[in-house]
Amino acid sequence: MTDSTDYSSSVTDIDEVTKQVEVSIPAEVVNQEIDAELSRIAKTTTLKGFRKGKAPKNMVERLHGSRVRMDVAHRLISSSLPEVIQKHKIDAIGDPEIDISSYEPGEQLDYKANLFLFPTPEVKDFLGVQVEAPKYEVSDEDVDAAIEELRRSKATVTKIEEGGRDVAQKGDVIDSSLVVEIEGEEPGPAEPLVVAIGEGALPDDLEAGLLGMKVGEEKAIESKISDDHKDEALRGKVTTYRVTLNGLSERILPEVDDAFAKDCELEVETALELKLKVREQLEETKSSEQKAEAQARILDAILEKNIFAVPQILVDDEIRNLLMKNGLIDPNKTDIRRFSVEPFRQGLNEVAKKRVRTAVLVDRIAEQESLTATDEDLEVAYQEMAEKSGMPLEEVKKFFADEHRRMNFSLEQTRNKVLDFLVEKAKVAYVDPEKLKAKEEKAAQAKDEQASDGDKSQKKSAA
Repeated sequence: MTDSTDYSSSVTDIDEVTKQVEVSIPAEVVNQEIDAELSRIAKTTTLKGFRKGKAPKNMVERLHGSRVRMDVAHRLISSSLPEVIQKHKIDAIGDPEIDISSYEPGEQLDYKANLFLFPTPEVKDFLGVQVEAPKYEVSDEDVDAAIEELRRSKATVTKIEEGGRDVAQKGDVIDSSLVVEIEGEEPGPAEPLVVAIGEGALPDDLEAGLLGMKVGEEKAIESKISDDHKDEALRGKVTTYRVTLNGLSERILPEVDDAFAKDCELEVETALELKLKVREQLEETKSSEQKAEAQARILDAILEKNIFAVPQILVDDEIRNLLMKNGLIDPNKTDIRRFSVEPFRQGLNEVAKKRVRTAVLVDRIAEQESLTATDEDLEVAYQEMAEKSGMPLEEVKKFFADEHRRMNFSLEQTRNKVLDFLVEKAKVAYVDPEKLKAKEEKAAQAKDEQASDGDKSQKKSAA
């Protein structure tokens, strides 16, 4: 596919989401631009022995020719590429990858541009998907644990005065100082440590060593840093915690009675109503988790049946979103579009690619099934948001009066509608979480063994 205006161009499909454009700009066009630019520069150039603007062109070219040639190349690419894209009706996204393949002095300018397309796969086999998902149920133990957490949140802390108990036990709040010494490194300064022990707030070895300490005692507690610590330089090193116990406080937990129930601000009057309310809340949470798990498994099953490419530019954008969500980059301090994700691709590329493919999949199903969030759907969503947040409905609507926010919210509700549709059409078997986990671990192990056997067979064949 070519044209013959001031340049020639052709288009090649690299894959379903990438097109490569090859453009050749004639030497006469390039030289004309270069001559014009050198003439413009010559008018303002002052060289020793020549009046301003009278320097010979060959001397100006010797001084500025290389820079001018590159400036002209960039200008010609910037002007020609949009025309090529429009002429070949390419609906490109993001910035193209440019490669100047041939550009010798006095010759034509040849360049290639990789253009990226938004994936538009035809999604198939998404109805009646069969999956297994964990069945989450609320036990009496779950309710008791939740109420115990409420008790801890309402606990009072009372210092144990001199003459009282002086040995640390589980649940005590310790007043201590701590020096951390890591093998091969300078120890840090002593820091105050005030914390409840026995609740998992500290490393296991440190908590175990604190139990049984006496007020006034100094103790060195050793621990080995795990081999999977996020800082490779620290893995396997011995850490010594030097602790001085200065004092103890007891946490007094309230009784679970009607007064406590009223104090929990859950709109209940009695201890029995509190238990019922806590169970109701846990069941709502478990139900949401169960639904989300089923949706994720259905989407995974559909993704396995629908293989399609996504351009790296979309994956990189998703990596940036993940970094922002995790607080690793601040959009108020960093130009997100210019932020290089190269250092993060190894760890996040596959996760980001799956998220992009999933979003594309859901949006394509929405188009194929004509599933779109209606005004009525948005009204229901506003109402639910107002109830959960405690904000007046009008304030919620005012927040989404902004067109960009409303569009994003509408897209989210459309995607929710697709997920509900897929769950409704799927065949989901809810099973015991532990049994499902064991089954999946066994399947994963068998898959790894099969892959290992395949590698061995290939090596034998090669030998």
